[in-house]
Amino acid sequence: MPPSPLPAVTADELAALSAWIGSGAPATGCSTATTIGPDPYDTPVVCTSMTTWTGGNNESPLMRPGGACIDCHTREREGPTLALGGTVYPTPHEPDDCNGVSSTVGAEVVITDANGMEFRLDVNDAGNFFLEGATFAYPYHAKVVYQGRERVMVETQDEGDCNNCHTRDGNDDAPGRIFLP
Repeated sequence: MPPSPLPAVTADELAALSAWIGSGAPATGCSTATTIGPDPYDTPVVCTSMTTWTGGNNESPLMRPGGACIDCHTREREGPTLALGGTVYPTPHEPDDCNGVSSTVGAEVVITDANGMEFRLDVNDAGNFFLEGATFAYPYHAKVVYQGRERVMVETQDEGDCNNCHTRDGNDDAPGRIFLP
């Protein structure tokens, strides 16, 4: 603790917390400032991959990273019917059409539906992930797994258009993009 990218608790910090708890966790004033580490969402907007989708609406699993997949597929009445779709990025504020993490990094989106069925979705070379043609029960739990670490969504979700909320600046209480833990 705390989770990455924040630094681990030092032995002195742990001893101080243990001593405070051992003394009954007395109330203290606000005269002592405590640093909890940087906010992982306090980052600039940047296209980390420095590559973007340039194919317009040409159908491809790599198309339109960061765009609202299900909304577009429904509105345009084209492409596969998706139960769930989105993009994983290396940082929380990436512009639309910027390619996300590559399939070579080994990131995975793990979805557990209301029936306890688990779906493990690999990201493709644009960072996109999607679930099509599956029986899927809402609401669901979601997390990104990468190099033994996890970034877990706190609340269950009742719609599968992940990039509809996980926009560059965040929408509907999402603080920004889906990004690596």
